[in-house]
Amino acid sequence: MSGSNIEVKIFISGHKPCFEIRNGIFEPARQKEIISELEKGTEEDRFMAARANEYCELLTQYWAWKYKSADYYGFGHYRRYFEFADEKLCSRKPALREKYLNERSAKKLGLLDEERIRRIVSQSDVVSSVPFNYYIKSVRWQYENSGTLHVEDLDTVLKIIREEYPEYYDAAREYLNGHYMYTCNIFVMKREIFYAYSAWLFGILRRFYDYRDMKALGYSREAMRTPGHLGERLFGVYITWLKKQKAIRIGRRSIVTFEDTEQLTKLSWKNSDDEIPVVIPVNFQTVPLSASALRSIAEHADVNKRYEILFLEFGILPEDRKKLMNEVMQYENIRVNFLDAERLVNEHGMSENDADLKEAYAILLLPFVYPQIKKVLMLDATVIVQRDVAELYDFDMGERSISAVADAYLEGARSGYSERMRLYYSKLGNFPVLYETGVMVMNFSALREEYTEELLNRKVKERNYKNPKTDLVNLICEGKIEKLSAEWNYIPEVKGGDRAFAVSLSPEEIAAEAIQAEKKAAIVHFSGSEKPWEEPYSEHADIFWKVCRKTSYAEAILTQGNKPRLREKESGNVVLRWISYKLFPRGSRRRSALKKIFRKKH
Repeated sequence: MSGSNIEVKIFISGHKPCFEIRNGIFEPARQKEIISELEKGTEEDRFMAARANEYCELLTQYWAWKYKSADYYGFGHYRRYFEFADEKLCSRKPALREKYLNERSAKKLGLLDEERIRRIVSQSDVVSSVPFNYYIKSVRWQYENSGTLHVEDLDTVLKIIREEYPEYYDAAREYLNGHYMYTCNIFVMKREIFYAYSAWLFGILRRFYDYRDMKALGYSREAMRTPGHLGERLFGVYITWLKKQKAIRIGRRSIVTFEDTEQLTKLSWKNSDDEIPVVIPVNFQTVPLSASALRSIAEHADVNKRYEILFLEFGILPEDRKKLMNEVMQYENIRVNFLDAERLVNEHGMSENDADLKEAYAILLLPFVYPQIKKVLMLDATVIVQRDVAELYDFDMGERSISAVADAYLEGARSGYSERMRLYYSKLGNFPVLYETGVMVMNFSALREEYTEELLNRKVKERNYKNPKTDLVNLICEGKIEKLSAEWNYIPEVKGGDRAFAVSLSPEEIAAEAIQAEKKAAIVHFSGSEKPWEEPYSEHADIFWKVCRKTSYAEAILTQGNKPRLREKESGNVVLRWISYKLFPRGSRRRSALKKIFRKKH
């Protein structure tokens, strides 16, 4: 049977909505739906359905064995897939890591190339994962030192094999005492082998229940998943036995773990006449400041208008999203939404850029993400609003692409304060005026006419930008920017400081307007040298603290001062951490020894 004619089905176990690859190869398998189907089946089916949480992803394997037809049966999880990519990309490592599961990563890993997958699969009778090498320890040792499982269960399974499946006993001892471990119950098998393996596997696990009553033994929630863990080890036993069968062809692929499998959710904006769309880019560090920006918008909002606040977020935590929504819960005319900009940038192949360039790219991509939107108000997270932003949104910008305030600092820098900046901007473009982009009215309709996604991608990759958002907006929209009054973007500077001196060197009209804006500032933008959260006694600090002290982040900002906000939940290298849990399980002697070594070195 040629590779192009075989039917390969790889069932992906899942229990919640996520990004799904659906084609002629991959078939999502929802746990809830499988349970519902098995509950209507045989006595054996109902037994399995009642213990779905104990069998974990093995329930999908059982269901496919009983009710699905294919030439090759394969299995993965909603977060873990085999890769079917080029050898040079993966180098046949046991584990690979990807941030997001989406169209781009799926294509990169060969998951969308059905013909390639069929061809690779057809070259083997069994495709297994690349095993982990535990070096001086064994598979049995790893199970015994897992910290959550009971080695008596593994010994019970070994006893069942010895008494009821004796032809597999030597392979079981060899595998369990060996250094190489197959993980995650991920594989692809030819039909005849899959049927034989499933009958053997589920026969052993069914007998296990006759020997061990996990509930009576008081097993923890994780330990109650023992049948799934045992199945993972039994696969290794079966592969070891298959290797001794000379005619069996066994291939290997790397397992890819995706950190984030959620789908990109886009806000459904209607952009009606009484709706003010406001976009605020925010990252993990600026979340506490954005709460003040949000509250200041709400306190000055017109009760007869609706305000759609979209946080363009880069890696903020779920609890931060909840806090931000709670900040304006009492305002019925204000709705808060989030767009995962990190995921958006990744889907467009720009995730390797630095944080500032990714933010600039995401902002300029928005007109194409929301083709139904005509105009939005873009605000930095470091602003405090002192008038209704609807006034700014209603500013008549004609057919211009952007409305913004002249950047007094950059104008002063290139007028004499910094020869380096003058040379940089003279090479970048012929700008009569450089505009500050922390506060902008963006005419999405005009922007879609001004550039394409392809042009944006090319400009992003073209050079290294010193100030990505400012540079890209001024470069792409050169000659299409309408000047705003400086009161809509007043940036306080420490008097006598370098930035204040640079502002004084800007063209007279720009400098004068920047200085006069202080008296009637509609938006105070703390993006300059004065930062109240770092220096609470600075000249304009009261403007910030008057709003900030009402937010849920006030105490955190006060106690943290100018220290960087720590992200403990996602700190460290996730790949190394995952491997360390495998090689050095919690509670094991090996992990204790590693901690002692680490303490000595640090």
